[in-house]
Amino acid sequence: MKKLTRGVDIQPWLLSCPFPDGLSRDVNIHFWDFAGQEIFHLTSQFFLTKRSLYLFVWDPRKDEETRTFDYMTLSQMPHLLDKLPKRWMDIRNELKARKDDYITGEDYFAVCRSHAINKEKALFLSHYLHDLGIILHFRMDSLLADTVILKPEWATDAVYAMLDSLEIQQNNGRFNRIHLSRYWDKKKYPAEKYTLLLRLIEKLELSSISWASMIIFFRSCCPANARS
Repeated sequence: MKKLTRGVDIQPWLLSCPFPDGLSRDVNIHFWDFAGQEIFHLTSQFFLTKRSLYLFVWDPRKDEETRTFDYMTLSQMPHLLDKLPKRWMDIRNELKARKDDYITGEDYFAVCRSHAINKEKALFLSHYLHDLGIILHFRMDSLLADTVILKPEWATDAVYAMLDSLEIQQNNGRFNRIHLSRYWDKKKYPAEKYTLLLRLIEKLELSSISWASMIIFFRSCCPANARS
């Protein structure tokens, strides 16, 4: 049996990149290698952000058609030359150094206040860090706004745990909220975070949820001929 790639593998890389002004600069790149199986495709939406460059690997020898693709290079991404305030860098480094998978919004604002950043600027910064894939903060969603996810893998691992469940697959992607403890580690995913995770999954259009009956339907696990 072919070994499956599960989850997401994150690797940093320092790359010297030429820019239009003729100068080369070191660029810190974080590669996010996603599981390639069809059942996992929708989870990539966690990291489809404005400030990312997507590497599409295509083998034309295995394609029946000759295709052309529009593309861009790192040097065409103007935000790579952004000069970030030192306070922003200090906040980012402090958040990355924490061992917590997530913190409350108030804890995040407290970190920002300790670096003399007010709430308005803190919200702008969280949006910026979200776009870079450093944190996940859906600040415009009432159910998600009060949680800042410091380890994006915490969220993706929760989704992969369910997609990887033979029980859910055999039930064509349907399961009940009361069974979530079967798929999630209780220490890593306490019951009080179930609503947040389900809302996150719903927001990214990975599932349909009947909040009244608590029946969840994972689209990726549904046979193609049964999808709407």
